[in-house]
Amino acid sequence: MEAVAFRTIPIAEINPGRAFAMHYGQDLALAGVLASVQLNFMMPPVVMGPSPYQILDGHRRIESLRSQGKKDVTVQLAGENLEKERAFWIALICNANAAWTDLDRAWILQHAKQSLDLSEERNRQILGSLLNLKPSLRVMEDYIAMAGLDISVLNGIASGQLPFRGAQGLCRFSRQDQQTFARTIAANTSLTTNELMRTIEWLADETRRADQSLDVYLVKSGLQLILNRPHDDLRQKTEQFYKQLQTFRNPQLTAYTGRFDEEARVLCRSTPEIQLGAAQAFEDEGYWLRVHLREPAALDRLLSWLMERKNSLNSLFDIML
Repeated sequence: MEAVAFRTIPIAEINPGRAFAMHYGQDLALAGVLASVQLNFMMPPVVMGPSPYQILDGHRRIESLRSQGKKDVTVQLAGENLEKERAFWIALICNANAAWTDLDRAWILQHAKQSLDLSEERNRQILGSLLNLKPSLRVMEDYIAMAGLDISVLNGIASGQLPFRGAQGLCRFSRQDQQTFARTIAANTSLTTNELMRTIEWLADETRRADQSLDVYLVKSGLQLILNRPHDDLRQKTEQFYKQLQTFRNPQLTAYTGRFDEEARVLCRSTPEIQLGAAQAFEDEGYWLRVHLREPAALDRLLSWLMERKNSLNSLFDIML
């Protein structure tokens, strides 16, 4: 970045666009915090000219100054009419010490695709090093596909409603169905990554089989009623929604699950500190036993409980296997 010059320019001449932003989302909350403090001690933002200037680094600093009503700002002028590839590398390197989230990586790689040739191994190696990613074209294309999801899904990931890894399957859905998923399912459930992956797979198959959009399928299947229950909390809605969808997907498996749950309830009726449960999605072998030992004597009671119910506990394997 040769010939870097410091210049004071009107904020009105700075393009507020985020073409070179290296973080997903505006993070206006942080911009508000910055607006409440003096910014004289901070590094000047980096821009490229000519006017209207493009921000390469310092979107939040510029936003905070706008909110304070400032008219001018001192910036580092990286150059005039920089090539898009060079501007991208400057923007990325200026933010290289940031703690990237997966959503940031997807956002950055989407920008990279517009500025760089990702088929060149050198470009992938540098990107992989800066973003702490495997320099694989397939990996990077997966991230770019995630960045192309509907804004409602991306905001759901950013807010923590949806786990990034599990949401990748939503690329199979139409944009309308992605919006429906974010608005109705993500907003009313708290699915784990594995549950989300299975839910997306099952819904994609069920809607295709029924030849229905997701919103129509949710209504006709009765799943929407579960999501709309006013007195159920997030955990209850998640459990009931996932269980009902699993029933549609595999009724026989659900019957086995119900039988297991009933047997486990009887076994643990007088021992609330002990819980029995089927393995994840009832697809792995065996089952789990969880116990809360509050005192040393509880260990003796647990061993006694196990010996007294050994045959019954073994019979649970007949249901599972």
